[in-house]
Amino acid sequence: MMQAFVSHTQAFTEAGVTAERAARIIARAVTDRHPRIRYTIGRDAAIMTRLPRLPDQLLDRLVAADLRPHYPANPRLVPSR
Repeated sequence: MMQAFVSHTQAFTEAGVTAERAARIIARAVTDRHPRIRYTIGRDAAIMTRLPRLPDQLLDRLVAADLRPHYPANPRLVPSR
């Protein structure tokens, strides 16, 4: 599971928005005459703000499906104690 999280995080970081795009959105949030409650940076952030509204079982399935491609092909077995 930890290897899947590390792999997912690396892929997520590589696919993220540029610093320039993030800076433009932040500048807009600070200077908007009528600011919104929430500004999201990137498509994934917009999706993440809606996830807590989902039922727990559906959320668990979505997280598992998102992590599945990142599991190692030959995971090492952890010795039992």
